[in-house]
Amino acid sequence: MSLIHGDFDVSFIENILVVKLIGSFNEFGAMELTAVIKEKIKSLQGVTFCMLVDDIELNGFTPEAYQVVEESNKWLNGQCLIAKAFLTQSLVKEELDNYFVPSKKEQNAQVFCELETAINWLKSQPNY
Repeated sequence: MSLIHGDFDVSFIENILVVKLIGSFNEFGAMELTAVIKEKIKSLQGVTFCMLVDDIELNGFTPEAYQVVEESNKWLNGQCLIAKAFLTQSLVKEELDNYFVPSKKEQNAQVFCELETAINWLKSQPNY
């Protein structure tokens, strides 16, 4: 039995890092997710980028997983992130994120319900 809970896909579309979250994440799933994200960002070697986090199929994070996500976001705040868009169908998830991941407040971030609107917003950001 795997200790890792939560599925994800991390890929680039142009200079947008797309992170699709599926299911429920425990701390081990969050550690695996954040390791992949860090690897992808480090591969940019200092080039600016945007990020799209697709939460539509996300069920949630355990409190321990949220601690991992908070540490990852603190690291992310020191990278060349231009903007971050969250795609969701539940504003409750975003309110939980805002509570458990306070480092997000330092990011240029917006929440969207439609993919096209989120991508258009990211592409409209200065230095895209």
